Amino acid sequence: MHEALRIPELVDLICRHCFDAPDWDWDSDKIEYGVKQPRLCALAVAARTCKTFHDPALNLLWSSASLFNLLCCLPADSRRIYDSEVPRMELLRPLTPTDWERVLVYASRVKHLFAHPNHANLAKILPLLASSVPPKMLFNLRGIHWQHNGADFPAIGLFLEPSLTVLSIPASSSASALSLTATLPRLTDVSLVTDPKYLRLTSYIFDTDYTVQEVQDISNLLRRLPATLETLSTPILDQASFAHLACSPRLRNLTIHRLRNDLSNSRAGAGAFPALEKLDMTADLRAVTRFFGQGAGADMPLATLSLMFPTPTPATAEETHGLYSALAASVAPTRLRSLILLTEGTLFDISTAPHVLIRAHSLRRLLPFANLKSVYICSPVGIDLDDALLEELAASWRGLESLELDARYPPPAPPRATIACLASFAAHCPRLECLSLTFDARAPPPVPAGVAPHAALTSLQVEHSPASAPTAVWQFLAHLFPALEDLDHYVQYDDHDSEVVSAPDVSRHECWNEVQSLLLHSRGSPRE
Repeated sequence: MHEALRIPELVDLICRHCFDAPDWDWDSDKIEYGVKQPRLCALAVAARTCKTFHDPALNLLWSSASLFNLLCCLPADSRRIYDSEVPRMELLRPLTPTDWERVLVYASRVKHLFAHPNHANLAKILPLLASSVPPKMLFNLRGIHWQHNGADFPAIGLFLEPSLTVLSIPASSSASALSLTATLPRLTDVSLVTDPKYLRLTSYIFDTDYTVQEVQDISNLLRRLPATLETLSTPILDQASFAHLACSPRLRNLTIHRLRNDLSNSRAGAGAFPALEKLDMTADLRAVTRFFGQGAGADMPLATLSLMFPTPTPATAEETHGLYSALAASVAPTRLRSLILLTEGTLFDISTAPHVLIRAHSLRRLLPFANLKSVYICSPVGIDLDDALLEELAASWRGLESLELDARYPPPAPPRATIACLASFAAHCPRLECLSLTFDARAPPPVPAGVAPHAALTSLQVEHSPASAPTAVWQFLAHLFPALEDLDHYVQYDDHDSEVVSAPDVSRHECWNEVQSLLLHSRGSPRE
């Protein structure tokens, strides 16, 4: 064996290099426990075949584990697994202390435990575990992500440890979880997951409202959380829980999936949310406007603000202007680093586009946020941009690394901004790597004298930009952005629907495809 492998720290670094943490994301149908191949396989082989790597590799492989996988370590004669899209486990006999010996070998390594009914059906086994699970089986546990609810929720108590810092549970189990908070004094990260019955997952639009009792249960739980709380995700807040959280000395990240109308009309008072750096909110745009219009963000040291408006009918230009004005008046301009404003408008009527198009003077309300690094604004038909406004924007937001001004549908009129606006970003935003916006590329000019090539930009999304003369467009882009690797456009046309699109759409599509081809050939890297 190489002498270097006798150094524990080096062995640990090698194992970590081979380890990609699993994905514990879930969708409406089935939780996806993603396994990164082939690195995890290599780590598993090392654990089985080499004494030096055995413990360090197992520590990583089992650091995040599902309850189902742990229970699979029980003796084969004690349980049965029924294979299906969602595997089901049942016990064949009562469990004895010796049955848990192999489970305990791995349980001590688990730092995050995951249990979700969409991953494994444990309904028949959870009620039987109380009489046999060894005490403090998961004594190194730091986080538990438990999505079994109803009669299956109380089984979570078998695995809780006072050292727990991360807790993710169904919001519908808030009443049942209330008694648990006293046993978890170190919680820093809490997530109350929205019940799918309140969420149409394909469009993120709320179908129904929480009952008064459900809101009260959630509020009671939130007000019992310890002062160590740093990150919270909750489907809803009421006045009492909002006022309580506003005094949290360490709360840095807050996600609210629905802002109640009664909450939007109140302000927590001076000094509210003294540590809040990230606010993620889903709500009606008018409610958010009232919320910030009351000065709700004045005392928050916000660095990241993400607002999503999943209403069927998009906001009018006047309503959007009101929101931008409220943000400009309420949020500290020098602290904000990231801004996301996303409007869904799933029932958008294209005939209303002129009334929905965001006006230039509205976007100007956001220019005082001079330290922004990332901006993503998405609306049904985008913003009425021109070259002068984009010059102001680039000069105001010089630290930009990513700027996305996206539209879900083509603008109601040809864009007033031209491809020449890109020179403004090259001149003023040296760290800009990703840019997305719509402009008119039908008459590309020569690159302005004195504008040096921009070395940072690698990705350009041209959205619904009309274009012609692909060679001239390519020459302009290649000179201005020599590091450009990805050039994409909104695809509204393909060979299968050519009868239902207009000739300009076809021409735009073909022109940008030609520009892409010229760019890729000039870089010497044919696109897959």
